[in-house]
Amino acid sequence: ECRLILRQSGSQPDLESRQRETFPPIHCDAIRRGRLGIKSYRLRQSTRAMIDLNRLVTNTITLRAYDRMPTLTVSADLGSNLPSVFADAHQIQQVLLNLMINAEQAMLDSNGRGSPAIRTRHDREHDVALIEVVDNGPGVPIDAQTRIFDPFFTTKEVGKGTGLGLTVAYAIVQEHGGRIRVKPTQGGGSTFSVELPLSSLDGASKPARQTLA
Repeated sequence: ECRLILRQSGSQPDLESRQRETFPPIHCDAIRRGRLGIKSYRLRQSTRAMIDLNRLVTNTITLRAYDRMPTLTVSADLGSNLPSVFADAHQIQQVLLNLMINAEQAMLDSNGRGSPAIRTRHDREHDVALIEVVDNGPGVPIDAQTRIFDPFFTTKEVGKGTGLGLTVAYAIVQEHGGRIRVKPTQGGGSTFSVELPLSSLDGASKPARQTLA
């Protein structure tokens, strides 16, 4: 069943073999559910409106219930006078949740604790609203930075992820005409950045993802 799923996703034979090693039969159901999750996301009708990103970030932090996670201390640095963005609030929150959960897992797996940070600001030069999720975990290996948004690719241990969360996040941001990038955090860790355009309301343009070394 795993081989069928990977073949349907367009994997090459050598990649298919590598993914069979990464996802043994016991995880077939998880992979299948993840693939169906991407399909259902694509079928879901997008409802876009002008949204307040700072409010969305605040609500998402509340949703994560960090007061119940004593080993994690979250901080938020929300830009003042941040323009509203024409977007699907549910989808953008899904992106933010994926990035936050990835950051949490990276820090807890490597350090047993961590201090995730979420930042927003208005990049006037590029006319975009920016959301950043910063962690002080082990960071993303250089050789993985160009592949981290690919389907089924994961840096997690076997059984801890299907490698689909960032793929869905990338697809959502792309459909909003934005960009999602990863770069090293100064002092250790990773910073995932989501850029959402302010000048284009239709999200027609779909620039390629970029990775900053």
